[in-house]
Amino acid sequence: MTVEPVAIMLETKPSTTGKRMPDQTPITISRDSKGNVVFPTIGLTVTQMTFFRNTDNQPHHPVFTDPNINVAEIPAASGGKVPVSTPVEPGRALQDGGFVLDDGMVTMTYTCSLHPTESGQINIVPDFFMPAGANQVSVVQNQQLTPLALTTGGAAPYTLQPTTLPAGFTLANTAAGLVLSGASATLGVSSFPLDVTDSFGNTINATIFITVTAPAAT
Repeated sequence: MTVEPVAIMLETKPSTTGKRMPDQTPITISRDSKGNVVFPTIGLTVTQMTFFRNTDNQPHHPVFTDPNINVAEIPAASGGKVPVSTPVEPGRALQDGGFVLDDGMVTMTYTCSLHPTESGQINIVPDFFMPAGANQVSVVQNQQLTPLALTTGGAAPYTLQPTTLPAGFTLANTAAGLVLSGASATLGVSSFPLDVTDSFGNTINATIFITVTAPAAT
C-alpha cells in the first residue's frame, strides 16, 4: 500500500543569520509552458534537509539509488492544494553510507519511478561555516600572518559584502573560501565585519578581531 503524504503547503523560512540556509528547502516538481515535467536541480549542504512539492496535475514518485533515501509517491496537485513529501537528508545519507565528503561538490541524481524519463539533481557540498577560533586572530607586530581561512565549505563563488580591513591586511576570495593575510606595525586590537554568502545562499555573518602583539623580548 502506498502511503500518501498530507496535502499541505510548507514555506521556506528566512536564512539563519551566521550559519546557513534553513532545513527543508523545497524541490518543486512542475510543468513548463511546453508541457514538459520539470525535476529541478538544487544545492544543499551536508546537513540540510529537503522535501518535494508536486505542483503538477499528475502524481510523481522521486526515487534515489541510495537505499537510505526513501520518498513516498506524491499525489497530483488538485483543488489548490500542493502535496508534499516527508523531508529527506541526502547529505546525511551519503555519510551514513560511508561516503566522505571533502571540499568540493557531489551530485546525486533522482528519477521518477512512474515516468522513467524524468530526472533531476541535488548538488551537495560541505557545510558552510567559520572554523573555530577564526574570528580571533593574533599576529606579532611587523610579521606576516600565516594565511588564515575564515570560511570553509559551501559552494563557490562567494559573495563578500564591502568591508574595510585594518591597515596592512587583505582578504582573498578564493575557490575554497575567504583567506586573511597581511601584517601590521600598529599594536592593539582592531576588527572588521564579515558578511559572506555562497552560491547556494548560505551566509556567514561575524566580526573578525585582530590582535597585534609586540615581539618577544630578546
